Amino acid sequence: MSTDSGIPDHRGPQGLWRRDPDAEKLVTYASCMADPEVRRRSWRMRAEIGALGARPNAAHRAVAELEPGGTPVRVVTQNVDGLQQLAGLPAHKVFGTARLGPFGGVHRLPRALGQGAGAGPGRRR
Repeated sequence: MSTDSGIPDHRGPQGLWRRDPDAEKLVTYASCMADPEVRRRSWRMRAEIGALGARPNAAHRAVAELEPGGTPVRVVTQNVDGLQQLAGLPAHKVFGTARLGPFGGVHRLPRALGQGAGAGPGRRR
């Protein structure tokens, strides 16, 4: 969904990970935390592909508008771009969100995956 916001596809035929198989480690928590250079390359990559300046598109807004219109919504996604939330869908309605901050990790782990006490939307691990 976020490709229409200018974020390139990662897994498709012309996706980033197919063109550069090593790029996948730039988005894993373990790789970024283990190696400061991988962390720097990860942030550079996000800046270069435009992910840091991306804005929600019509599809993000349409999903966000479902619930106020009376349709209960839960979004399960692999996208970690935050565009669903920027479109107005509350963070606790989006499952699959993970963030890596510049000074360590900040994660939201979905309760739906049963990842133990303390896991859940908005909880820091």
